[in-house]
Amino acid sequence: MLVIGPSTTFLHYIDQVLPSLGETGVVSRTIADLIPGIKATATDTPLAAKLKGDRRMAQVVANAIALRERVPQDLPTVHVNGFAVRMLDTDVRAAIDQAKRTRQPHNKARETFVRTMLMALRDRYAEQLDYTPSDDELNEALTNLRLNDKVRVTLNLAWLPMNGTWLIDNLWSHPLRLRALAPWLDDDGIAALTRPKGAPMTQSDVPLLDEAMELLGPDPKIAAQIAAKNAKRAQEEQFAQDTLNSVGLGSGIVSSQMLVDQMNGEGGEFIAQRAAADREWTYGHVVVDEAQELTAMDWRMLIRRCPSRSFTIVGDVAQTSALGGTRRWDRTMNRLFGERRWDLNELTINYRNPQEVSDLASDFAQKAGLYISTVNAVRTIPDAVRRIIVDGESDTIATAASHVAQLAKQFVDADGTGRVAVIAPSHMLDPLRSTIFSTLPGTLGQQETDRLSEQHEWDAQISVGSTESVKGLEFDAVVVVQPGRIEQDAPSRLVAASDLYVAMTRPTQRLVIVRTGEDETALQL
Repeated sequence: MLVIGPSTTFLHYIDQVLPSLGETGVVSRTIADLIPGIKATATDTPLAAKLKGDRRMAQVVANAIALRERVPQDLPTVHVNGFAVRMLDTDVRAAIDQAKRTRQPHNKARETFVRTMLMALRDRYAEQLDYTPSDDELNEALTNLRLNDKVRVTLNLAWLPMNGTWLIDNLWSHPLRLRALAPWLDDDGIAALTRPKGAPMTQSDVPLLDEAMELLGPDPKIAAQIAAKNAKRAQEEQFAQDTLNSVGLGSGIVSSQMLVDQMNGEGGEFIAQRAAADREWTYGHVVVDEAQELTAMDWRMLIRRCPSRSFTIVGDVAQTSALGGTRRWDRTMNRLFGERRWDLNELTINYRNPQEVSDLASDFAQKAGLYISTVNAVRTIPDAVRRIIVDGESDTIATAASHVAQLAKQFVDADGTGRVAVIAPSHMLDPLRSTIFSTLPGTLGQQETDRLSEQHEWDAQISVGSTESVKGLEFDAVVVVQPGRIEQDAPSRLVAASDLYVAMTRPTQRLVIVRTGEDETALQL
């Protein structure tokens, strides 16, 4: 089973829970690290991410590959045993057509292209002879042609061997070529996507890279390594099957695959590791959380990993922050699964938030035009929502830090339970984090402050981050700083509303809103 989550922090919590439920053969990943060996750490602008997530990008990638299957402008004449052998454009076209008819990925089909070209050149050499050449002579001529530098360079120009990383990097670093490959992009779109060659891979690149890898096929060197590993596995399974047959268990409940796994000490956890290391591994079921954030290209990547289309999809369209994400489930699900082939179940009871927090968030979302299901909170906590107005932005930082210290004293314990989060505009995160941890010793003491400051991100009991970083998480108490500025920094009005709805629905006990009077005027909550 594959579990897709919004962040590594979220997945860490999932990984802790699954073993207690008896689940060990589970692969948990984000979109950014779903491809083995690829770790996308950079982020695109909202516009670039939206464009890369457009389903038309699949054709752009296909066009970029097809562009490398062509007749070169200058075709060489080479000499074999003193005979001039000319490469003709008809040879190249016929070889390209022959390779495409195999319907194999680009790099695999290239083998057919090269073989067809070499045979055509060998036959042209043989036609010039006034005798029937022996097989040894023809093989020697074929070897000479294969090793000829001019032939090798021309064949590469005609059918370039590629890997996906190079292709995607090349796509964004050549704006004129990108315009030809994607004529639907306007000038702003081209500018948003263009970047220097060798720039870091972004999360939005990953689905396009997966598309490229699917169309290109494996790198020949990697393919050889995989083939050797698979051959060894096949030998082990054959030995296991022979062993089972010899003791009369050949058709029993224990299969040769199961026996090999046991012999090698490979249980469910190891199988999950094998699955995680294999881009082409297919899963029986996929669970997706925060699914509203996925783009059309993200979904293509996931469907590829589960051909049976057995999915459990969890999300809230009121929380969509991606411009290319989902605002209506029917538009996305009908395209993926077909009408009436998927079920929608909406939660109507809110167990996380106190009634006071739930009412505030729901009223805001409805006024902003977000769709939310009818939600009834089951708990009420007096003073669950606190609003604090200060004079200037610097005062918001000091005030937020002071309240975090008091909330930590109330909710955070040394045994690792209890969590407090601060959600703020991006430009305020570093000064907030610094001020908070310099304020904590006065309330919690230096030893407890040191313990909290040394925690890993996924175990942090005091977190400072953006609305994106808290997706899917919950905290005992949340301090939202300058919500009006969070709204202003968002790429669209609906995204702004979704971001604030996410921020306000994280706490299980207390929501504190710290802002300036100017911020309050800009946004009424």
